[in-house]
Amino acid sequence: MTETLSAAEAECCDAPADIAPVARERATPPESAAVIAARLETAVWGAGIGMWELDFRIGWTRWLSDWCERLGLDPCDGKDHVARWDARIHPEDLAGASERFLNHIAGKEDYYDAEYRILDRQGRWRWLFERGRVVERERDGRPVRMVGVCMDIDSRKESELELVRSRQRLEVALESARGSMWDLDPQAGEPAQTDYFYRMLGVDPQEGVKEAHFWANRVHPEDVQRVREALRRTVEGAQELYEAVYRLRHADGTWRWVLDRGRAPERDASGWARRVVGFVVEITDRVQTQDALRRSEFRYRTVASMTPGYVYEYGITADGSVQPIWLSEGVQAVYGCSVEEYVARGGWDAFLEPEYQERFLECRRKVLEGFAQGGEALVRTVDGRQKWLYSSAIPLRDSQTGAVTGFIGAAHDITQRKLAEQERQSLEREIIQIANREQQRIGSDLHDGLGQDLTGIALMLRGIGAQLRREESASCMDVEDVIRLVNDAIDSTRALARGLSPVSTARDGLTGALQALAARATERYGIPVSVESMVGEALSLDETAATHLYRIAQEALTNVMRHSFATLVNIRLGITSGKLHLTINDNGCGFSKKANGSDGLGLKIMSYRAQMLDGELSFEASPTGGATVRCVCPISPGARAAAR
Repeated sequence: MTETLSAAEAECCDAPADIAPVARERATPPESAAVIAARLETAVWGAGIGMWELDFRIGWTRWLSDWCERLGLDPCDGKDHVARWDARIHPEDLAGASERFLNHIAGKEDYYDAEYRILDRQGRWRWLFERGRVVERERDGRPVRMVGVCMDIDSRKESELELVRSRQRLEVALESARGSMWDLDPQAGEPAQTDYFYRMLGVDPQEGVKEAHFWANRVHPEDVQRVREALRRTVEGAQELYEAVYRLRHADGTWRWVLDRGRAPERDASGWARRVVGFVVEITDRVQTQDALRRSEFRYRTVASMTPGYVYEYGITADGSVQPIWLSEGVQAVYGCSVEEYVARGGWDAFLEPEYQERFLECRRKVLEGFAQGGEALVRTVDGRQKWLYSSAIPLRDSQTGAVTGFIGAAHDITQRKLAEQERQSLEREIIQIANREQQRIGSDLHDGLGQDLTGIALMLRGIGAQLRREESASCMDVEDVIRLVNDAIDSTRALARGLSPVSTARDGLTGALQALAARATERYGIPVSVESMVGEALSLDETAATHLYRIAQEALTNVMRHSFATLVNIRLGITSGKLHLTINDNGCGFSKKANGSDGLGLKIMSYRAQMLDGELSFEASPTGGATVRCVCPISPGARAAAR
């Protein structure tokens, strides 16, 4: 059934003569070039690759399939294929691909391959992988024919690039957080670190990778055992997560605190970790801040415990109420109860005496508005005793918004100081009262004693002078001179008596005394001093109170004459809202800082006198540009009724 091959066919098949008959029986008809080409095209099409053939002799390129059409690429068939194809390669990739192509053509490389981006017909850059080889050369090595393939790697390349971008984003995120990723093979014992880990410790990553046991050699000796134990428990499966805070040695010799966390994503059947991955973050600043905060808290609580009283901190709740956040143990010494009992009773409000409640609420309102406040208050302790406290508070503000979030302050017992101050003021009042009484006594003695004696002497001398005139004695003129001297002594004695006891109901009371004071000042200093009395003639004050007011006016007038360079002074006495107002105005240069601070003895005595009248003394700028001294004190109901 088979035919014998011809000699030409046998020669074509290079079959030996002795096996030709067998070949004739098994051979199949030869395939045409078209069939082989079709089969090759089908295989290339099925593999999803493009295949091309380049004939260097005629400069012609032909694709063996429609691969370019399916990808939307210009195949650049025919003449000048290489130049036209290279024109569509991305500029960043062209140099590398061209260099490898030319090296292979020149016989420097066994084959040519390259990855590059090419512009498709829609204007999009598509990643390709191309590989080719010269399959036929001239005897001198010049290429004759080259065959190559192209593969679409756009999806794979995009995935690779996305992976690179993801790693870059991760690196940036970790570096921004001052952290690094690591991957540990428990069998190796040393984790593989990302670059920032080395930079974090002041080491070049390329040098750090080369150093054996880089991480282990830099863990602080005091932390090594604790860190290794935590890592061992995670590797063995005793705990799921690994976490440790420890120190690492920096290249400059300092120690950097880090927070290290990890977990095992892969374990074998026994639970042993095949891999442990994690991240490490530098927390040196945080540790130092926390340490400084602990030291500050310790100092704060120590100072609070040593304060002769107690320290408190209050915060504002969501509903706007004020609640205690922290109180020192000094509450026990002040109120006789524990901190818990103090809070349970309602805090400060529960211990404050009623007459100070309104003042306390006003101070707290001002603190919550952002103003520091301080003041004295009377409280009643758990056992019923009264104590004087001085409390001061400053507002606490939110660092972002500046809004007041609460306040912090201190309260300490000033009972002993207050009692001593009250005793001192009582003694001062008593001394001033004694001095006033003694001045009144001396004034009375001068007026009723020495004044009367001098008056009697003057009368006797007048009688002697009359007798001498009748006798036309030469001594008459001498007696007249003595009488004038005695009269001057009488006037001086009366003036001195009035100065020691200036206010007398027999001499027009306080109003008359102020008018006499103004007249003497005008006469002595040449500065007009006027008196305005708006209280009426019926104002009745006891002599002691009237004397205090007179002395205040006298001291103020003396200061004006000595220091103010004033050219006009006005003394005004009036009643407003049931209180007596004594005001001394001048048009001088105003108060000095010393006067405003009430440092002078005269000003202090004026203040004491005002306190003895249950009044207040104030120093203000005068409307005329000078100074104003004002004393405001209550008057008795009888005097107020008489004034009306």
